[in-house]
Amino acid sequence: MRTCKEKTEMDPFIVELYFDILENSINELELSDKPDRLFNIDETSFALDPSKTKVVWLQNAPSSRVTCGTGRESTTLLLGGNAAGEKLPPLIVFKGKNIWDTWMAPQQLTHPNTSYTASENGWMKSNIFFNYFNMTFLTSCGEERPILLIYNGHSTYIDE
Repeated sequence: MRTCKEKTEMDPFIVELYFDILENSINELELSDKPDRLFNIDETSFALDPSKTKVVWLQNAPSSRVTCGTGRESTTLLLGGNAAGEKLPPLIVFKGKNIWDTWMAPQQLTHPNTSYTASENGWMKSNIFFNYFNMTFLTSCGEERPILLIYNGHSTYIDE
Protein backbone atom coordinates (compact mmCIF):
# COMPACT_ATOMS: atom_id res chain seq x y z
CA MET A 1 0.00 0.00 0.00
CA ARG A 2 1.35 3.42 -0.91
CA THR A 3 1.24 6.31 1.48
CA CYS A 4 -0.03 9.72 0.43
CA LYS A 5 3.56 10.92 0.26
CA GLU A 6 4.52 8.13 -2.15
CA LYS A 7 1.51 8.93 -4.35
CA THR A 8 2.52 12.59 -4.37
CA GLU A 9 6.11 11.72 -5.26
CA MET A 10 4.91 9.71 -8.25
CA ASP A 11 2.76 12.55 -9.57
CA PRO A 12 3.95 13.10 -13.18
CA PHE A 13 4.06 16.86 -12.66
CA ILE A 14 6.33 16.50 -9.64
CA VAL A 15 8.55 14.00 -11.45
CA GLU A 16 8.79 16.32 -14.46
CA LEU A 17 9.63 19.27 -12.18
CA TYR A 18 12.37 17.18 -10.54
CA PHE A 19 13.98 16.45 -13.91
CA ASP A 20 13.66 20.11 -14.95
CA ILE A 21 15.47 21.19 -11.77
CA LEU A 22 18.11 18.50 -12.30
CA GLU A 23 18.70 19.52 -15.92
CA ASN A 24 18.89 23.22 -14.97
CA SER A 25 21.37 22.44 -12.19
CA ILE A 26 23.59 20.39 -14.49
CA ASN A 27 23.53 23.12 -17.13
CA GLU A 28 24.08 25.93 -14.62
CA LEU A 29 27.13 24.13 -13.20
CA GLU A 30 28.34 23.29 -16.74
CA LEU A 31 28.50 19.57 -15.93
CA SER A 32 26.59 18.13 -18.90
CA ASP A 33 29.81 16.70 -20.38
CA LYS A 34 31.40 15.79 -17.02
CA PRO A 35 29.74 12.57 -15.80
CA ASP A 36 32.60 11.96 -13.37
CA ARG A 37 31.36 14.99 -11.38
CA LEU A 38 27.69 13.95 -11.12
CA PHE A 39 27.19 11.84 -7.98
CA ASN A 40 24.22 10.01 -6.50
CA ILE A 41 23.96 8.38 -3.07
CA ASP A 42 21.23 6.41 -1.35
CA GLU A 43 20.91 4.11 1.60
CA THR A 44 19.20 0.84 2.31
CA SER A 45 18.90 -1.27 5.42
CA PHE A 46 18.86 -4.95 6.24
CA ALA A 47 16.60 -6.19 9.02
CA LEU A 48 18.42 -8.31 11.57
CA ASP A 49 15.18 -9.49 13.10
CA PRO A 50 13.15 -10.90 10.19
CA SER A 51 9.79 -12.04 11.42
CA LYS A 52 7.10 -11.40 8.83
CA THR A 53 6.53 -12.80 5.41
CA LYS A 54 4.48 -10.83 2.93
CA VAL A 55 3.47 -12.03 -0.47
CA VAL A 56 2.87 -9.29 -2.97
CA TRP A 57 1.60 -10.55 -6.29
CA LEU A 58 -1.45 -11.34 -8.37
CA GLN A 59 -3.92 -13.83 -6.94
CA ASN A 60 -3.51 -17.37 -8.36
CA ALA A 61 -0.13 -16.51 -9.92
CA PRO A 62 3.41 -17.51 -8.94
CA SER A 63 4.70 -15.21 -6.23
CA SER A 64 7.84 -14.22 -4.44
CA ARG A 65 8.29 -13.57 -0.74
CA VAL A 66 9.64 -10.51 0.97
CA THR A 67 10.89 -11.04 4.49
CA CYS A 68 11.00 -8.04 6.77
CA GLY A 69 11.31 -7.27 10.41
CA THR A 70 10.29 -4.67 12.93
CA GLY A 71 13.07 -2.34 11.86
CA ARG A 72 14.28 -2.07 15.44
CA GLU A 73 17.44 -3.95 14.61
CA SER A 74 19.04 -3.22 11.29
CA THR A 75 22.27 -2.52 9.48
CA THR A 76 22.31 0.43 7.11
CA LEU A 77 24.35 0.59 3.93
CA LEU A 78 25.04 3.89 2.12
CA LEU A 79 26.10 3.44 -1.50
CA GLY A 80 26.90 5.87 -4.25
CA GLY A 81 28.66 6.50 -7.49
CA ASN A 82 28.97 8.92 -10.34
CA ALA A 83 27.45 9.05 -13.82
CA ALA A 84 30.74 7.74 -15.26
CA GLY A 85 30.14 4.46 -13.41
CA GLU A 86 32.74 4.91 -10.67
CA LYS A 87 31.69 3.67 -7.23
CA LEU A 88 32.11 5.60 -4.01
CA PRO A 89 33.40 3.83 -0.89
CA PRO A 90 30.35 2.46 0.95
CA LEU A 91 29.41 3.23 4.52
CA ILE A 92 28.09 0.47 6.78
CA VAL A 93 26.22 1.47 9.95
CA PHE A 94 25.89 -1.30 12.53
CA LYS A 95 23.68 -1.33 15.61
CA GLY A 96 25.85 -0.79 18.66
CA LYS A 97 28.00 1.61 20.62
CA ASN A 98 31.32 0.48 19.16
CA ILE A 99 32.63 -1.23 16.06
CA TRP A 100 34.36 -4.56 16.53
CA ASP A 101 37.11 -5.70 14.18
CA THR A 102 35.27 -8.98 13.64
CA TRP A 103 32.37 -7.05 12.03
CA MET A 104 34.61 -5.71 9.27
CA ALA A 105 35.26 -7.66 6.12
CA PRO A 106 38.89 -8.08 5.04
CA GLN A 107 39.85 -5.11 2.84
CA GLN A 108 40.48 -7.39 -0.15
CA LEU A 109 36.81 -8.47 -0.04
CA THR A 110 35.33 -4.97 0.11
CA HIS A 111 35.44 -1.81 -1.90
CA PRO A 112 38.58 0.18 -1.02
CA ASN A 113 38.10 2.64 1.85
CA THR A 114 34.84 1.11 3.07
CA SER A 115 33.75 3.05 6.16
CA TYR A 116 32.21 1.46 9.26
CA THR A 117 30.36 3.06 12.15
CA ALA A 118 27.63 2.32 14.68
CA SER A 119 24.46 3.93 16.01
CA GLU A 120 22.12 2.82 18.76
CA ASN A 121 19.70 1.26 16.23
CA GLY A 122 21.85 0.81 13.11
CA TRP A 123 20.19 3.72 11.35
CA MET A 124 21.81 6.67 9.62
CA LYS A 125 22.15 9.78 11.78
CA SER A 126 23.05 13.31 10.66
CA ASN A 127 26.41 13.26 12.50
CA ILE A 128 27.30 9.94 10.84
CA PHE A 129 26.46 11.31 7.41
CA PHE A 130 28.40 14.52 8.17
CA ASN A 131 31.50 12.47 8.99
CA TYR A 132 31.08 10.27 5.90
CA PHE A 133 30.58 13.32 3.68
CA ASN A 134 33.67 15.13 4.96
CA MET A 135 36.04 12.23 5.51
CA THR A 136 35.05 9.83 2.72
CA PHE A 137 32.88 11.43 0.04
CA LEU A 138 34.86 14.65 -0.44
CA THR A 139 38.18 12.79 -0.53
CA SER A 140 36.80 10.22 -3.01
CA CYS A 141 35.15 12.50 -5.57
CA GLY A 142 38.35 14.05 -6.90
CA GLU A 143 39.70 17.58 -6.89
CA GLU A 144 37.67 18.99 -9.79
CA ARG A 145 34.87 21.37 -8.84
CA PRO A 146 32.02 21.98 -9.03
CA ILE A 147 30.37 18.62 -8.39
CA LEU A 148 26.70 17.79 -8.07
CA LEU A 149 25.50 15.41 -5.37
CA ILE A 150 22.01 13.98 -5.83
CA TYR A 151 20.33 12.35 -2.85
CA ASN A 152 16.82 11.80 -1.56
CA GLY A 153 16.78 14.71 0.89
CA HIS A 154 16.31 12.47 3.93
CA SER A 155 16.59 14.40 7.20
CA THR A 156 19.56 12.31 8.32
CA TYR A 157 21.66 13.93 5.58
CA ILE A 158 21.04 17.40 6.97
CA ASP A 159 22.38 18.79 10.22
CA GLU A 160 19.45 20.03 12.28
